Amino acid sequence: MTLTIPATPLNNADQGGLFFMSEKVIFDKPALSIEDQISLLKQRKLIIGDTNSINLYLTTIGYYRLMIYFKPFLINPYNSEYGFKPNTSFADILQLYIFDRELRLLVTDAIERIEVTFRTAISNTMSIKYGSHWYLDSNLFSRIDLHKKFLEEVSIHLKRSHEDFIKSYYNKYQLPEHPPSWMVIECISFGTISKIFSIIKDRSARKQVGDVLGQFSEIIKSWMKALTYTRNLCAHHSRLWNRFFVNRPQVDIKILSCENNSPFYLQAYIICQLLKKISPDNHWKKKLYFHFELNSKIDFSEMGFINDWKNDNFWD
Repeated sequence: MTLTIPATPLNNADQGGLFFMSEKVIFDKPALSIEDQISLLKQRKLIIGDTNSINLYLTTIGYYRLMIYFKPFLINPYNSEYGFKPNTSFADILQLYIFDRELRLLVTDAIERIEVTFRTAISNTMSIKYGSHWYLDSNLFSRIDLHKKFLEEVSIHLKRSHEDFIKSYYNKYQLPEHPPSWMVIECISFGTISKIFSIIKDRSARKQVGDVLGQFSEIIKSWMKALTYTRNLCAHHSRLWNRFFVNRPQVDIKILSCENNSPFYLQAYIICQLLKKISPDNHWKKKLYFHFELNSKIDFSEMGFINDWKNDNFWD
């Protein structure tokens, strides 16, 4: 007998609101062996090819991680029980997965450079203006509550840190309680850095940081928040392909085409714009072009890229 429990509202970010399920059921799906997983894929009309290779991929990647990449190949993208479209092979799914994995590596490399520059610009600017321990002074911030929370996060990060320079500071100095900002800035997360920048009172200091990155400070606040989310996706091996990005970066609507106003396209754009300033000789955009050309069978419109995206003035 199937046991049910009362319906409760669920938040569905992709739908932008609440929906109600008429009833919930108890999860009772059994785990499947690799052999059973392959049998299920065969039943759903997927062309398997070399069973030994698929066995290896299902063992090292996992059926569940690959499932999201089934979507464009399914007859009904919302119900895999209807099976795969004719002539779909496991190789097609694997190609999409590998494309996305390599895209994450490209994005991670770019965001690392941007993040390091952002950290350095904040520390240099604020330390020169307000001293080595500026981040401890609540008067420099617009939100006392957020600054307090920031200091709590700093304490947690420092306690967890195994960096030699942090250990050396505590072995040598009694006060201040925490190390100087140029040490602290290396230990705290990108998200924490982004939050503290957003509540710095001194507009001229925020402008100096923005100038290093080539954008107005309000734009930098928006872009760093967006890239923090994207970086965390990459760090947790989550997909970039066909993803709804919660934190949409602020971009001049006048230069946006209607097709390119929410998905990965905007993430790629702000990365290119920031790298153009902080690393003028970078080849990230060319690498992105090449990566897309090597995977031309993939429908990039799922990521907000129009057919002739390389010639879009948006990228100039």
